[in-house]
Amino acid sequence: MLSAGVRWVPYENIHLTLIFLGEQPVSKIPALKAVIHRAALSQRPFDLSIREIGSFPDLRRPRVFWIGVEETTGRLNSLQRALEEGFSALGIQPEGRPFHPHLTIARVKREVTKREQEQMRALPAAMGRVDLGSLHAHEIVLYRSELRPQGAVYNRIQSFPLVG
Repeated sequence: MLSAGVRWVPYENIHLTLIFLGEQPVSKIPALKAVIHRAALSQRPFDLSIREIGSFPDLRRPRVFWIGVEETTGRLNSLQRALEEGFSALGIQPEGRPFHPHLTIARVKREVTKREQEQMRALPAAMGRVDLGSLHAHEIVLYRSELRPQGAVYNRIQSFPLVG
């Protein structure tokens, strides 16, 4: 069964990462908040469509399973670019790969058997492109993540409403 080889992300931990900041000193938090606040002021709330299931890095050797997020007006990409530019001015360089909006739903937790690999590869293909509903994006949340053996714990530092 697929669940034997993966660790499912708890519902309360599912989120859309706009920018991964990595480890930052506490002294930088006010400047990070200022960048997020400016970006939130520039964008009004918008809807996101949940459309497909996929994996990183690819289906041959999946390490992460995700649900794809689409936003057709360009607001999500605009918001992400504003954050990236603001953080870059603070010396925080972008990850160096294109923004691929997604919700991580599971991580492969160990070396898996050949049968488990086949089951994992079949999941996105079996689901194909589907309509899994929509979400209303109305805020940006700055989280602090703490990595633990049983998975990450996310602590909300502050929320910034999208007010555009």
